[in-house]
Amino acid sequence: MKKSEKIYDLVLFETEGQGASLVTEYVCKHMSENLRWAIVGTQIEQLESLIEGMKESYPDRKAPAIELFPKDAEKVMALVTKANVVISLLGPDKCRELVLEACARNGVHCITPSFQTPWLAEMIKQYHDIAKESGAIIIVGLGAETAPQDLLAFTSVTELRKKLKLSTREVICARPDPSHARHAGSEEHKGKHDPWILCPSRGRSISNGTNCFGVRKELTLGHLSASKRHCAQALVHRSWVLLDGGNGEVYGQRFCFNEFLETRSSTDMMRKLFGKCCGTPRGRLSPENGTVGISMRAVAIADQEGPYPDRALSELTYSGTSEQLTAAFLVQGASTLFHEKHLREKLGGGILTPAMLGMSFVERLQEAGIEIESMLT
Repeated sequence: MKKSEKIYDLVLFETEGQGASLVTEYVCKHMSENLRWAIVGTQIEQLESLIEGMKESYPDRKAPAIELFPKDAEKVMALVTKANVVISLLGPDKCRELVLEACARNGVHCITPSFQTPWLAEMIKQYHDIAKESGAIIIVGLGAETAPQDLLAFTSVTELRKKLKLSTREVICARPDPSHARHAGSEEHKGKHDPWILCPSRGRSISNGTNCFGVRKELTLGHLSASKRHCAQALVHRSWVLLDGGNGEVYGQRFCFNEFLETRSSTDMMRKLFGKCCGTPRGRLSPENGTVGISMRAVAIADQEGPYPDRALSELTYSGTSEQLTAAFLVQGASTLFHEKHLREKLGGGILTPAMLGMSFVERLQEAGIEIESMLT
């Protein structure tokens, strides 16, 4: 199907959950009123209810078409080719791969929050070259679990490079402790971790710099504790390889990324080391309780000798929940691909990362209330 014959600008593959409702809301708020779009699902009644709710809240907008999820691969392929851009919210099953493969083979751009490292490694192995050849830009990990870390790493190293013309040796990210905020995500990790599993080439040996108690004292970010989650690390390292291309022009040839949990007080640190006897956590609460939202920081440390190398700090703030943050990322990512023709030409195609959407994407996020600010420290 030629580009001129596309039926839809955007197709949303939804799951049974809140995600599709939030993405639909963000589409109505931030994308063109003339958007040609469709929602694909398995339950016709659920889709009709979703659209009726949308019509009540946004009566002036054009309603999306309804498409039932096909039962075989050929029909999935045919449905995907109707679209310019696909947003996939599909969970960890065969359907998720079918949609990604269809996009890769047919030059259809795809955006997904999926971040599970072993699955991404397999998809990259099977479909990256196919997508590159077809011109399909497939952005993975564009959700609250991994996109903030990837974007903070990108913006902080860019600040160092732009202002001081320096390479980065390490980016350290401080993430809220999930015991302090339900929206911060799970801290579970299973299986052996390889920080370079998503990269076509391996970087240097990595140490997280913690002491025997799993704590690191960082000059800019304060006391940090080791994190059990490593999915963002592998994604950031893929950004490094793809954006630097082996010449170190953005991140630097000796770059690495480490992620930690914030330790907001000495009591928090003692609790992590010795258990609940040290008191009850008092950290930030979730937005559902009417308090602050999501905040995350990262510092880029220059690749310099000496005890005090130059640094750049980036901070992401957002007043909503992680589900709302994911929806905002997805919709603004789709808008970036729609409107930034030069970016599409520059990226070419392949299975790529949020950071590869560049500073135009970071600026576009402000429209959805996501602030990312960077400064030298």
